[in-house]
Amino acid sequence: MHLFYSKGFSQNNPVLDEKESHHAINVLRLQRNDNIAITDGAGNLFHGAIQEVNKKSCQILINEQKPLVANAAKGFHLAVSPTKSIDRMEWMVEKCTELGIGSITFLKSRYSERKEINLTKLEAIAAGAMKQSQRNYLPTLFPIIPFAEYLQKSTANIQFIACQHESLSIDQWTKKTDKHKNNCILIGPEGGFSEEEVILALQKQVHPIALGEQRLRTETAALAACHLMNIFTL
Repeated sequence: MHLFYSKGFSQNNPVLDEKESHHAINVLRLQRNDNIAITDGAGNLFHGAIQEVNKKSCQILINEQKPLVANAAKGFHLAVSPTKSIDRMEWMVEKCTELGIGSITFLKSRYSERKEINLTKLEAIAAGAMKQSQRNYLPTLFPIIPFAEYLQKSTANIQFIACQHESLSIDQWTKKTDKHKNNCILIGPEGGFSEEEVILALQKQVHPIALGEQRLRTETAALAACHLMNIFTL
């Protein structure tokens, strides 16, 4: 069954938006009475049938609303420096979404290679990844924010920074996480975080961690962190 994403979809508003309606009718060639699944990106899942076909919207007859299922990794967040390569950054967003990341904040740090991002395009990629992986939660993507400002405003209960500064091992990291709280890991650019940034993070009680002995690309480190947190929160 095809899964569609329509923000605000509900029992009181059972309508696919224009983009998803176009995909259903013009791309997938679905017709009246065809069964589909719809998520609102906030954990709600509906099963229904297409009732009215329109170029700009599709009216859905809801047959069933699935119970809200908690997202195990929704309490895990990434704060990551955008990669120089747009393709690699888009890949990172796609894969982290598939693994169930709760949110991604883009950091502007001293050695960042990219100062601007197309948040709208990244959100579309995240929505596609959510549907492809049959998830019901769409991660929140936040625009670029300076590193120091992020530390000042962050509301995460437990934070980690990937660096080589007397870092916690993966086993030690596991013991610091708490699946009942908001956990965030900070991933730097290809050149890593500056010494001043690491010191500032440590002063804010951010725990230094290592993701292994190898030097990882930014997007690889982000994916590794997301995968490990998925395991920790099972």
